Order: sequence, then C-alpha cells, then structure tokens
Amino acid sequence: MNVLCEMKKMFNVDTMNISERNTVVEISFNLSKATLPDKETFSAVFALIPIRDTMKIALIIDNGDVITVRKNSSFPDKEYSTLVEDVDDETRIDVHIEINKSIESNIFSVYSFEKFTAELLEHDIKEILSFFSHSLTGKEYLVFEILEGNYFFTTESMAFVSKRNSAFNGDFHRLNRLTLCNKASTPIWRITFTTTIPKARPAMASMVP
Repeated sequence: MNVLCEMKKMFNVDTMNISERNTVVEISFNLSKATLPDKETFSAVFALIPIRDTMKIALIIDNGDVITVRKNSSFPDKEYSTLVEDVDDETRIDVHIEINKSIESNIFSVYSFEKFTAELLEHDIKEILSFFSHSLTGKEYLVFEILEGNYFFTTESMAFVSKRNSAFNGDFHRLNRLTLCNKASTPIWRITFTTTIPKARPAMASMVP
C-alpha cells in the first residue's frame, strides 16, 4: 500500500508538497470549506501510519487561526465544528502534516523513497555513515520499511523492503562481529566515529515504482 497516495485520496487533493528527512516527514496542501474532511477521515488517515510513528495535522485558516489534530489524542470536536461553520466558501485552509518517525522492533519507516534518499544524499559521506551508524547502535539489523511501491534490497544487516514479511531474516549476528573486530584491532584503531558493518553481501535489488 502506498500510504501517501492513500492519504491524497482521503483528503481529495491532486497534489501534496512532501519532504522527508531522516526522522521527519512534512506534507502540505490546501483545502476549501467544501473539501474539509469529516472526523472519520482523520481517523482513517491516522490508521495508515505505523504505530511506531507519531502524526499531527494542523489546519491553518487565512486569518491565522490554527486547529491541530493529533494521532492518539482526542479529536477537537468543538473547535472543528466551529471551523466548519464559520469559514466561508472562499476561505483557503492550509494543511500541514508532520510525521515523526522512530525505530521500533528494528523497523524504521520510509514514506517516500525518492524524497528520503534525495535528502540523505545532500549530506557528505561522514554524515550519511553517522546516520546509519546511529540507527544501528545496539541492533543486530535494521529494516527500512518503505511504505510505497515495491522495493527489496539488502546488506547482511540492513534491508530496504516494502513489506515486513520479506525474505530478509537479519541473522548476521552483527553485534558479535563488531565485538570480535574490536578485540582484534589495536587500541588506536578502536577509536572510530561510527560502528561500521563488518561484512556486507552484494546488494539484492528489485524496485518497481
């Protein structure tokens, strides 16, 4: 399932501005009074998001008023009803969505593979390695669950996959390998800025947009 496409359908919009950094996704678009969603639509949108991630939706009226709806929080029924009643047909409502991603059970969300990788590649190699190193700290493996398209490519300890039930099993024993490498190295080489991956097999890739 393509989460962003489903979200676009639920909000009945043709285009959305999307940016995805390492741990944050930001989405923006415009609505009118006629296209304001009902309470059930907000619930359906929140249900698209993995439970490990948090989400908030801010509706900004052109007079500066803001109503924020949060995943796993009570819906602001009174404020939202007032919004629907008070705005006129010509009022533009800016919608800003923020998704904060976190790792749970060795799984990390990627909502737009294109946006995620484009932002990542804007950094130098040291910053990229630092991100993967930090994400892998204390873990045998990490699965980047891509919530769009059909992707599958892996190393021994990382996988980019579209579904959790992929063939990736993460049985590399990375932490033990790191310990052995550290014991075998001289003291001066134990001072590193990343906990690298000791071994990687050739990447397997299958990508269908």
